Amino acid sequence: METVSDLNKPGHWPMLLMTALVLVTWIAIGFDYYDRNYSGPWTDPDKLERIPSRIFKNETVVLDGKFFLQPTFDHVTFIYNGTAPFAFDNAHFMKPPDGEVAFNIVSQNKIAREIIKLENAVFNSVGCRGWTEVRRSEDVQGIVPTK
Repeated sequence: METVSDLNKPGHWPMLLMTALVLVTWIAIGFDYYDRNYSGPWTDPDKLERIPSRIFKNETVVLDGKFFLQPTFDHVTFIYNGTAPFAFDNAHFMKPPDGEVAFNIVSQNKIAREIIKLENAVFNSVGCRGWTEVRRSEDVQGIVPTK
């Protein structure tokens, strides 16, 4: 039978609670360490897929995670979804005889689409024709990248 003095003694629950809190603290430290030291594609350009020199004509070109080496682009549609950076080395963009730039940029990423809209607004405000086209994600899903 328990006495009044037995009820005032702490049981095992404080020790279990402290153990659980220490465990949660160490898990949080582990996640923090991983997050600070993760070198994903945004911080390491060497992880980009290298695309050798070639001419892209009347094609759909996905930019995410690619490093284009001396490419030539002629009447292309770029898809950029913001999943990884991209880079160009000495890129050439063909201009048709009428002088209009002949490519579009589309994205399924809402943030990337807003940047495209901002870019168009800036071009239009300084008297240039916006050279990109903004499409909804439903429209972009039907575009098939060419290999």
